[in-house]
Amino acid sequence: MAAARTTACATIATSFRVPEFGMREFEPLTWASATLFPAKRGFPRAYHVLANGHVAMPWKYTGLYTAEQAAWLRHVEARHCRYELRVVDEAGGVVARAALGPVFPRPHGHRDLAALYLEDEAGVVGAVGLRAQGIDFVAPDLATQPLLDTDVLEITGHSVGPEDEADDLQSAALESSSSSSSSPRGVAEDAAALSDSPMRRLVPMLVEARLRLKTPHQTFLSCASTLPQGFCGAPALYPVRGDPLCAGLVDGIVAPAEAMAGGGPSPTSGGVSSVGGDAPISSNDELRRRVAGCASIIPADEIRAFLDDLEGDEQLRADLLRVGRASSGGDGASTATGRPGLSAA
Repeated sequence: MAAARTTACATIATSFRVPEFGMREFEPLTWASATLFPAKRGFPRAYHVLANGHVAMPWKYTGLYTAEQAAWLRHVEARHCRYELRVVDEAGGVVARAALGPVFPRPHGHRDLAALYLEDEAGVVGAVGLRAQGIDFVAPDLATQPLLDTDVLEITGHSVGPEDEADDLQSAALESSSSSSSSPRGVAEDAAALSDSPMRRLVPMLVEARLRLKTPHQTFLSCASTLPQGFCGAPALYPVRGDPLCAGLVDGIVAPAEAMAGGGPSPTSGGVSSVGGDAPISSNDELRRRVAGCASIIPADEIRAFLDDLEGDEQLRADLLRVGRASSGGDGASTATGRPGLSAA
C-alpha cells in the first residue's frame, strides 16, 4: 500500500436557499479551503474549524464582490445557509464529509476569520480516520516563533478544478431562480465573476512561499506561483517532522503585476517593514509592485487571539454544549489526547 498523503487542510462548501428569491433547493454559494485547529482541554469541542469570513459570510463582505453580486448578497443571512466540511483525495473526489453548525465571526470583525463546529463531532472524530483512503489528516498547532524571511513555508490548499470536472458528490448545477438579472447564483470564494457553473471540485495543491513584507495590518508571502482560486483559508506551514506548525492562514491573493494595469485599491505603505534587503517603500505604488502575486495571511498570533476569544466565550460554550456532546467527554468537554480525524464518507 502506498504511503498516506498527509494533509492539514480540508475544504468548506457553503450552500444557500432564500425562499424570498423563489429558491426551492439549496444552491452553491462559496467554496474554499478550511483548517482545523485543536481546542484547549475542557472546551466543548475537540477542534475549531477556521475559514475566511468572506467565504462563510459573504454578505458581510459585499465590497469584495461585483455590484450585481452585492445587490442580492445583502438579502442573504446565516439562517439561509448550510455548511459542510470535506476532505478530498488527489483528484478532488470527496472521501469524507461532515455537516458544520453556525458560524462564529471574529469579535469586532477586524479580521477575515470565522469559526465553525461539527454538528456531530462524536460521529466523525475518533479512530476511524482516513488512512484506508490514503490520507493522513492532521490538525496543525500554531507557531510561536516569529516568521523570518529565511523561512520556507508550504501552503497546503486547494485549487478549483476544471469546470468540466464537477464532482458528482457536490451540489447540483446552478440554476437561476428567475430570468431577472438580480437572481442569486454561485459566488466564487475569491469574489470572482458571477458563475453559471456547478460547484467545482477542489483539488489539493502545495505551493512553497517565503515572507515578502509586513505592514501594520497585513503579512505578505512571496509564492512560487500565484495562488489560484480556492486557497483562501489554507494554512501556511513550516515543513517540520511530526505535528505541523502553522505560521498563518491565507486570507487574500494579490493580483499579478500584469493584472494591475487598470489600477484599483492597494494597501497603505505606512509603517511597512521591508525584508530581504529591499529598499524602503516610499509609496503605495511601490508597495503594490512589491506584493504583486503575493498571498496575504493572517499570522499565527492573531489566530491564537481569535481562538482564545472563542474558548473564553461562556455563551459560545453554553451553545455548543446544548447542540451536542463532544467526542468523548461525559460532560461534553473534549478529552481527546491525539490528533482529530474524520470518518470516511
